[in-house]
Amino acid sequence: MKYLLTQLQAVPNTMLWVHIPTAIGGLVFTYLLFTSRIVPQPIALLGLIGYALLLMGVPLDLLGVLNMNAGVGMLLLAPGGLFEVLVLPIWLFAKGFTLPQSSRTERVRAA
Repeated sequence: MKYLLTQLQAVPNTMLWVHIPTAIGGLVFTYLLFTSRIVPQPIALLGLIGYALLLMGVPLDLLGVLNMNAGVGMLLLAPGGLFEVLVLPIWLFAKGFTLPQSSRTERVRAA
C-alpha cells in the first residue's frame, strides 16, 4: 500500500499520510505490550509516547505548523525512533518476552 500511495501524484505529502495508520497501529501494539507486561512497562511507555507524538506531528506538518524533517518535528520523532530502533530490539535480543505469572503457572499445570 505504501508503494501505491507514493506513486500517486494526486495526493500531496504522500509519505506523511502513510504515517497515520502506522502511528495508530503502533499505539495499539504498544498499548498491548503495556497491558500484557511481556516487556517492561517503561519500554512500552516509550513506544506509546513515541507513536502518540508521531500521530500528533503528522497533522501539524500537513497543516504547515511544523516540519517533521527538521527542528521540532525531528524531536517529535526521537522517542519513537529510540523505541523502534534501539530499546525494544536490544531488549528482545537480550531478554526476550517475559510471560506473565498466570501463564507460567498454567504451563506448569499442563506439564
